[in-house]
Amino acid sequence: VYNPTKMIELPTIPDDPADPYSREELQKLFSVMDNEQTVRYRFFLDSACRETEVACAQWGDIDWTKEEFCIRPKKWKTVDGAPREFSTKNYQARRVPLTRELVGMLRKRQKNSSSVWIFPNKDGVPEGHFLKKFKRIAFKAGLNCGYCTSSRITGKKENKKMAEFS
Repeated sequence: VYNPTKMIELPTIPDDPADPYSREELQKLFSVMDNEQTVRYRFFLDSACRETEVACAQWGDIDWTKEEFCIRPKKWKTVDGAPREFSTKNYQARRVPLTRELVGMLRKRQKNSSSVWIFPNKDGVPEGHFLKKFKRIAFKAGLNCGYCTSSRITGKKENKKMAEFS
């Protein structure tokens, strides 16, 4: 085929900005979270960092004195030895201020951590399923939009529940 891209018709995706949760919805959401989930999603909320930036956050990235999180490139190996790396969106490090409340939660969390990562998965490497986990929490809090019915996101048992929820 000489020019295959002309044969492919890509779908157009409407630019529909997400509606933020209200203060009441956030209270409802955090009320169904355990301590681990609370600190994880407070980090997202208070820092406004991207998912991969949070996933690749290390304890050494926290400036405890200035109460800041430094987002910078990193390299590491997976459990099976495969090399991985993270770089910032514009390839430049940046600092993000943290709230005192979040810093307090992180200090408490660090005391019980033996990992270099702030939010490691069960294998001790960066967690990669924040959105999937968040959707389950939102469903539990009654805040899910009802459109998230993929078995990859919710699991087959929840699909039926989420369809009924919408």
